[in-house]
Amino acid sequence: MKNTLFTFIITILTIIGPMVPASSAEAASGTSCPFVASADNYVVKFPSKTLFSNQGVENAYVDIKNLNIPAGTYEITLHAYDNHSAHGGQGQTDERYFIVAVQDTNTRFRSSASADIPENKNTSTTVVSRGAVIQNTVRWIRAQHAGYTVSGNWQSVIPVCAQFKKVGGTTTPPATTTPPITPINPVASCTVSKTNPVVGEVITYAASSTGGRLPYTYQWTGPFTSSAQSLVHTFTVPGVYNATVIVRDADNKITTAQCPAVTVTNINIPPVNPPVSALDGSCSISATSAQINQDLVFTASGFGGSAPYTYQWSGSDGLMSSAQTFTGRFSIPGFKNANVIIRDNNGNAVSRTCSVTVGQVTSIPPTYNPPVYYPPTYQPQPPVYQPPVTGTPVSGVFLNQVPATGIEFGFKMTLFTIAMLIWSVFAAYLFVTKRYKTLFADVSLVGNDSVNASNSLSKANATLSDKINSFKLNNQILKGMR
Repeated sequence: MKNTLFTFIITILTIIGPMVPASSAEAASGTSCPFVASADNYVVKFPSKTLFSNQGVENAYVDIKNLNIPAGTYEITLHAYDNHSAHGGQGQTDERYFIVAVQDTNTRFRSSASADIPENKNTSTTVVSRGAVIQNTVRWIRAQHAGYTVSGNWQSVIPVCAQFKKVGGTTTPPATTTPPITPINPVASCTVSKTNPVVGEVITYAASSTGGRLPYTYQWTGPFTSSAQSLVHTFTVPGVYNATVIVRDADNKITTAQCPAVTVTNINIPPVNPPVSALDGSCSISATSAQINQDLVFTASGFGGSAPYTYQWSGSDGLMSSAQTFTGRFSIPGFKNANVIIRDNNGNAVSRTCSVTVGQVTSIPPTYNPPVYYPPTYQPQPPVYQPPVTGTPVSGVFLNQVPATGIEFGFKMTLFTIAMLIWSVFAAYLFVTKRYKTLFADVSLVGNDSVNASNSLSKANATLSDKINSFKLNNQILKGMR
């Protein structure tokens, strides 16, 4: 019984031994914080508490609240303590801790763990991050034993303080608020962008988690599978769908969350009538200028409004028609208008006017066709018989009695003159010869009638003189003609 009581007392002393503070000298040198706060150097001192790796979650962490560390980039250093001499120098190999910073938006920052405290020392100082980016003001920090649920034996450590040394300029800290306490175990949640989509519509599923140790892993089950924290999905069949997300933290602790049910329906698109444009129209004439009584084609077109359309034409010179296209004409010259009224099925109407200029029929001037020149060719003409002219001396010859020879006119006149000269000389010769023969015959027969012979000779000479004068006169006439 005594041995049993002694053993129990020894066990109690062993358990409470690590929580007994060291001597005042050791406590002053071991649990004091080596960091000094300044404008860009924030120092967080934790409440004095020994953290254990195997004595429940309530003994594995310590919180400090009402902080005001502004957003920025920091170098983070952790200082740890454990009194090895008070434990009899037991060999502990996992005297480490890390911090979790909670920001205004409840997103978490988890640092690396501090270094294990050497067996021959009671403290360790470790730079756990040289470029930690904090996006919002940090309101509180939790220090947690790094060996919790990992180390199977007894490991203890006392977080002393943490230093946040800002990298970059000074930032004015915002007003202080107290955030909610984040539980040590992970808690998952799930949201969906729309709970009543239609078939083919894209919706977004998103999961989040707090507590536990980062990092988290996600696994989706239900109408789809995925390992992403958020995803998009499209349902192709109507129905009610439920999705669940499973979250694991760094300590392999599992939590689940079920998303709100999604009810998918068929697409119900009401018919959309296209907007009706205002009634409009146009008209045209096949020509912009025309002659009197020339056929012209008149055309009208309606668009917009509500079909079908009706047409009513009117215009100059009594122009009228109810056809969309017709043929008409104008009988009086001038500037002519054609007006058409276009009506749609709703009774709306528009008026359009087109015009044409009508002129007189112009006469076509005669076309001068110059004569075609053909080079002259020789065309022989048969001789025309000309009966001799009675009552005229044989020395006289008319020009129409000269046959056509094809010789040029000037040369023909020269030949004609020479021929007339030869003919006149020959005729005179014949006449004189005949006369002298007659005279000599009369002299020889009568002989004695000298007076008569002399008279006859005188007459013959006179006649010959007249012939010679007549020849000279013809010769002068011919010269004048040349």
